[in-house]
Amino acid sequence: MTFLLLFLVVGLVALGWLVWQQQQSMALMSEQLTEAHDQVTNLSNQLTDTESNMTATVEDADQQIAINESEIRKLWDLSNKRNKGWIQTNQANIATNQDELAATRRTLDQIETDLNTSLTSVVAQQRDLTDKINVLTRQTSQLSDTLKRQVEQNTQSIQAIDVSRQQNNQRLLDASRRVSNLESRMNSLESRPSL
Repeated sequence: MTFLLLFLVVGLVALGWLVWQQQQSMALMSEQLTEAHDQVTNLSNQLTDTESNMTATVEDADQQIAINESEIRKLWDLSNKRNKGWIQTNQANIATNQDELAATRRTLDQIETDLNTSLTSVVAQQRDLTDKINVLTRQTSQLSDTLKRQVEQNTQSIQAIDVSRQQNNQRLLDASRRVSNLESRMNSLESRPSL
């Protein structure tokens, strides 16, 4: 019975330790999720800033091109080479900014994919933990029911032993009284004078 109680205590301690480990793991995953969310937020802000800058740059470039075209028409012969260089530089800057925007969008897509994967993993681990806790709860309940039945059986056995012991004591007392009565009779018979 002591072994069963010790086994129950050890089982409960192990269950407590397992739950604590899972809570630590979930806290760590929650921190990682928070960090990933912060990174996504920062990237989203950077993407918004980049898009704003790109829009402003494109608008500025369009205005500059319009001015350049007007100037080219007026001064084509005088500044043809210089204006062509500026146009090419602006176009290269636009292409570079568009490439950076595309790269930023790809990075954001990858982070969102990683975040979704992490969330799926966390949900799966939480389900697994819930299943394990449910199994342990059922096992603990079954063990508790078994212990209760054994305690009831032991209590009934002890009560039966007590009843048997009381009956045996009563029989011994009855036998002792009979022996005492017989001895008294024998003594009285011996003390009578012989005829």
